[in-house]
Amino acid sequence: TLLSLRIHEGIKLYVEDKTKSHPFLDKLHFMGDMSKKSKWEIEFELEKNRYIIKFNQPIEKGKDVKESDYTQMVSIDRRQTVAELKQMIGEKLGISLESLILRRGGIHGAELKGENETLRKAHFSNMASLYVEIGD
Repeated sequence: TLLSLRIHEGIKLYVEDKTKSHPFLDKLHFMGDMSKKSKWEIEFELEKNRYIIKFNQPIEKGKDVKESDYTQMVSIDRRQTVAELKQMIGEKLGISLESLILRRGGIHGAELKGENETLRKAHFSNMASLYVEIGD
């Protein structure tokens, strides 16, 4: 009975259509085989690993960027690569990947080089800030 399942009046019950897969399942290659998981399990897995990365709008060379200038953001899974992060930022800004330079620690920070590393292995954290500049 519903009472034995602890389903009472006023309780919210979520029902999932198992005939349809998660809408982004084909883009979640970094999660392994998730075809047998329910949509809510996939969403919990994504949320557990989601990072927000802040970055600046590129400015003219020689001008300094303040902390408040890091107004752009992307949401990315920490199991994705630095190359995928760079691609997301490039798409958001409308800048080609060849001319995009990402630095940690501001304008004088180290340029991100290991593009095949995951964000976790590259020691990123949620709400990290990147300095974006356009190269020659």
